[in-house]
Amino acid sequence: MTDKNQSSNCPLCTKASNVFYEDEKHLFYQCMDCRGIFRSESQRLSNTEEIKRYLLHRDPELDEGYYQFILPLIEEVRSFAKKGAQGLDYGCGQHKFLLKTLTKEGFNTFGYDPLFLDDKKLLKQQYDFIVCCEVIEHFFHPLREFQRLKNILVPQGKLICKTDVYDSKTDFETWYYKNDPTHVFIYMEETFEWIRQNLDFKDVKVDGRVINFSK
Repeated sequence: MTDKNQSSNCPLCTKASNVFYEDEKHLFYQCMDCRGIFRSESQRLSNTEEIKRYLLHRDPELDEGYYQFILPLIEEVRSFAKKGAQGLDYGCGQHKFLLKTLTKEGFNTFGYDPLFLDDKKLLKQQYDFIVCCEVIEHFFHPLREFQRLKNILVPQGKLICKTDVYDSKTDFETWYYKNDPTHVFIYMEETFEWIRQNLDFKDVKVDGRVINFSK
């Protein structure tokens, strides 16, 4: 391993964190304050390496099962937003399938992605809802990202995320989610509660892999 430090500052809450898991390919730390688990900075991919990896992703429109994968996010939007509500698919990727699907559902949805659709004007608008499907685990700077997303939500707006949430019953060594080198920050339920409290969201609900923050 290139980084043998026994502690590292958490990119979410900045507190000192200790080594949580290490093998020949991975070095993760865990923060005892926010409970976030994060990959060593020495293992982060460059933008070029990240893009190459994402370009390998299959077009979701060719995968009949992918609609079922994103359906929980769509159902969350349906449950509170009226047709015509303005939304942002943050981290929409090259294929923009969730964006296209929400648009077909009647929601006025825009797409932003720092690697594929970096239109920063979209980050100066206000949205009734923001969706992040398999995005937040890629955040190098999660505190800054969550603060940005909260700031562009209207009052009573919703931030709806989908990611795999770690709990202590899971065997991290055999857990598939850690093996993707683009997964740099992994959340526990306690981590989402820390975000709610420290960024002044009114509420957060964790239902399996779907996390719903209310502004």
